[in-house]
Amino acid sequence: MQRRVLLASAVAMAGVTAAAVAHPVLTLRERVQAARALSGDGDAYEQLGNRAEAILVAGDSTARGTGAARPEESLAGRVGAAWPDARLVNLGRNGACFGDVAKQLTEAPAIPYRFVLICAGANDVLQMHAGGRVLADAQRVIALAQRLAEDVVLMALPNVGNAPFLPWPFNRFYSARARSVFDQLAPLGGLPGVSLVRLFFDGVDDPFGREPDRYVAADGLHPNSAGYALWFNWLRGATPHLV
Repeated sequence: MQRRVLLASAVAMAGVTAAAVAHPVLTLRERVQAARALSGDGDAYEQLGNRAEAILVAGDSTARGTGAARPEESLAGRVGAAWPDARLVNLGRNGACFGDVAKQLTEAPAIPYRFVLICAGANDVLQMHAGGRVLADAQRVIALAQRLAEDVVLMALPNVGNAPFLPWPFNRFYSARARSVFDQLAPLGGLPGVSLVRLFFDGVDDPFGREPDRYVAADGLHPNSAGYALWFNWLRGATPHLV
């Protein structure tokens, strides 16, 4: 048993291929499923508004607001409160990767949007998608979003290795994976009309890793209401022209 633990640690720290960590990934899927069951699907926050302007939210479970105590306390809910007169359309789905977000955007209602808010990337990391694939999918997502609105906001990408539900040594492995993918996505924030809200932080610089009881939901994976409030503050700081 001790030999297996030492071998798993070496595999994780060496950053080997997905095939070499097939068993840990299967275990991770079970953990993610359990986390989703604990949080439940819940209702994604949406609002009708009373004017023609609209906001589109697309992405994964964090776009949907999984982990928040109430939809109004999710990231989308807080954006809606900042734009009370705007219609807010939320297409977020649990488990979505960037490739899934592209499909969401092709199905968005054809109305004028003030901006498109995208929350994605964590599932690409957890599902071991290659960095090149993630970048290509993210570029496609941004191109589709820019057909819908002049301004696109990309929330990228939390340090999933700091999620309490990940055991040692796989937390270190997925932190390294998240860092690598974030480094590839970060330059997208320099594109015209694109704002990137940094969610990745190392070690004690990450409030979710430093104070999980304060910011992480009971599932050990998603932000809770306080975590989404923190995300919203980062969003507002990075996009003062929008929020």
